[in-house]
Amino acid sequence: MGVITTAYSVQFEKFSKIKRYKKNMDYVLGLRTAKDDSWKFETYDFDKTISGLFEILKGCGYEHAGNMLDMENFYYKKNGRYFNHEGYAIWYANTTDVDIMVKELKKATFENLKEEGLAAEVTDYYGKPIVEKDYQHYAGDIEQWKAFLIKAGKQQHYIIFSEA
Repeated sequence: MGVITTAYSVQFEKFSKIKRYKKNMDYVLGLRTAKDDSWKFETYDFDKTISGLFEILKGCGYEHAGNMLDMENFYYKKNGRYFNHEGYAIWYANTTDVDIMVKELKKATFENLKEEGLAAEVTDYYGKPIVEKDYQHYAGDIEQWKAFLIKAGKQQHYIIFSEA
């Protein structure tokens, strides 16, 4: 999975505009420039680490948080939370999902993810065991991801994910 995934913290008002008219995703993705800053959002970039992180989260019992990061859960379900836009895969977490992820990840730390993941013999996207040295690469930024989620939760924002 050589893709780049970005999470955007989006107010409900803007999210509703995107749902009604998908072309508004152009503003989020930077494909078009808005007339004002109201289409600028806080972002979190996963780089190429997202697949390892969601496998670690799911393997360590953080099912909801792991599933929300896994685009394939949305692509195959055809539940209305996934769409393609200008070559990007787009899916989202609503405010309830964000709150669940915040609660679920409250006790998650890099150290316990590494410890629990190694004990559970978590595998990567391709089914190969994630070895100790790779945990820093995949889960080393867990505190930053949690901080992003906590802030979005307090603001009652949706999280829109884009993968290109």
